[in-house]
Amino acid sequence: MNTTYNYLDALINDITDAINDHDIDFEWDNFIDDNGDLDADYAIDSLNDVCWDSDFITGNGSGSYTMSKSDAEKYLAGNFDLLAEAVKDLQNNDASILSRGAESCDVLIRLYLLPQAVDIVVNDKLNNL
Repeated sequence: MNTTYNYLDALINDITDAINDHDIDFEWDNFIDDNGDLDADYAIDSLNDVCWDSDFITGNGSGSYTMSKSDAEKYLAGNFDLLAEAVKDLQNNDASILSRGAESCDVLIRLYLLPQAVDIVVNDKLNNL
């Protein structure tokens, strides 16, 4: 049985793991105000910035999350509508990224979904304080 790779779930897991394992420069305590409340907007902006170039979250630093053309192709299978959305949003309908291969397309989808994944991670933390 073939299942479509869930980019959003993967991003959420990668971000959460990176924070918990201290693989990225992000500490929740830095976003707690004097009242003990999480400054969610500041945390979201900062987490987006830290994750944008992280190879183990988006792959944008090196240009590949998977470091494997065949793995990237597997992740893309069944996600072409999502790729089209990412191209439209981030590439301004410039589909030339398709000529750069599966790994570039995989990274583009991760960058496209990054703000949504970060928002979910921060709001989950906010709800569990």
